Amino acid sequence: MRDGILAIDGTLDLNHGWHAADRLRHRWRNSAGRLSLNPEKLTRRTVYLPLRRANLPSLLNLFDFGDAVTVNGKRMLTNVAPQALFMMNSVFVDERAKNIVQSVINEQGLTDAKRVESLYLRILNRMPASEEVDSSLTYIVNFRQKLKGDKPTSAPGKASPAS
Repeated sequence: MRDGILAIDGTLDLNHGWHAADRLRHRWRNSAGRLSLNPEKLTRRTVYLPLRRANLPSLLNLFDFGDAVTVNGKRMLTNVAPQALFMMNSVFVDERAKNIVQSVINEQGLTDAKRVESLYLRILNRMPASEEVDSSLTYIVNFRQKLKGDKPTSAPGKASPAS
C-alpha cells in the first residue's frame, strides 16, 4: 500500500537496493542505538528499506508487516481503527495527497471536471461516473465559497445537496 501511494503521487524511488554511500550517510552501523529507518520519510520501495527486526517502524507493524523469524504461508489481513486513523492523520499520506493535487493543478488548460477525471484515473484507475463528477464539482464550489466566507450552495446548474 505504501509503495502504491508513492507511485500514484509520482515520488516512488525505483532504484534497486542501497549503495555503500547511503549506508554511511544513514549510519547503518551494527550498534544497540541503531534504529530502523522511518518509511514515512523515505520514498524508496518498501522491499529495499533496511530494517532492524528488533525495532520495526510503527507504520509496518500497524499494517501487518511480516515477521522475518516465523514461517507463515499466509499473511494476516486486518482492518482496525488505528489503520484508518493513520490514513487520516499521517504526515506521509498528507504529503502524498498534496503532491497529487499539485500535479493536477499544474496541468494547463484543464477544467475542474477534467481535473476530477484525471484524479479518478490516477487514484482509482477508472473514469468517474457522472454523479461522482457532479458531486466533486459541488464540493469544489462549496469549498471555494467557504474559503471566501460565503454561504455554500451547489455547483452551477445543480440542485443544492441535502445535508
